[in-house]
Amino acid sequence: MKKNKFNNIIGLTLVEILIGIVVSMLMMAAMYTSYSIVNNTYSQVTGRATISRSGRDVVGMMMRDIRMAGFKYYGDTVSYVPGDTASTLEKSHAPLIITKEKPSKFGIIDIDDQCCDQIDIVYGDYNFDPDPGKQQFLRYKITYYGERSPDNKYYEIIKSKKKWNESANDWEVCDDICFEDAPVRDYLVDMEFIATDRNGKVIDPPPTPTNSNNNQLFSIKSVDVRLTFRSKNDFFKSTSTTEKPRLMQGLGNRSRDFIGDRFIRESIVVSIHTRNIGAMN
Repeated sequence: MKKNKFNNIIGLTLVEILIGIVVSMLMMAAMYTSYSIVNNTYSQVTGRATISRSGRDVVGMMMRDIRMAGFKYYGDTVSYVPGDTASTLEKSHAPLIITKEKPSKFGIIDIDDQCCDQIDIVYGDYNFDPDPGKQQFLRYKITYYGERSPDNKYYEIIKSKKKWNESANDWEVCDDICFEDAPVRDYLVDMEFIATDRNGKVIDPPPTPTNSNNNQLFSIKSVDVRLTFRSKNDFFKSTSTTEKPRLMQGLGNRSRDFIGDRFIRESIVVSIHTRNIGAMN
């Protein structure tokens, strides 16, 4: 009876167990590979969307400010330094000044580095406070420029807003709406501004109170803006330095090649009409 009982017991051999383990491992490996591919694709799509969305937000901010360049209230009596010499250029009230490829204030300059342009925007305002002792007509200056990140791996867009102080004859950070050196967006690769006149021709060099095109300070009718950002993390798999370099073409004559990194870069280009320039002339 005991012998018959053991003969009726059905089980698995060691070979069958090993085959089941191998099949399970293959299935898990296939599932993990599929998950990794889907997850990486999703990360790349969301990363690209993040770059594009945040870049559009920055462009929208710049668009509002550039369109204010040159605005002032009728009867504006704000006095200012004309800015006809290099020593007074920083005090100039020119509605829009573009400085090409301004070096980092930390003095970090790369031979192949062409980031970034700086733009200064000046516009007027009015103080509706009835206190007769306060300055009624106001003047603000907004500045956008690029600065190296603390780890020296990328650039940041920095924004400042100052108000003109007539008594001190200088720009200053004065109240709750003024600020200085505020970070706007990081992982910047390049920031370019191109000034054009009413005929759509590029004004080169961009007019400043001290250069040869100073007679065109109030002739800027639009500004072409190009912002190029990169992804925070690696995007491409290949790191070979023997492959054809990726070219980033600028609006003007400048361009840059990128070899050996795995970042994705996206440029946002927009033309902004300077509808108020001419009122301050």
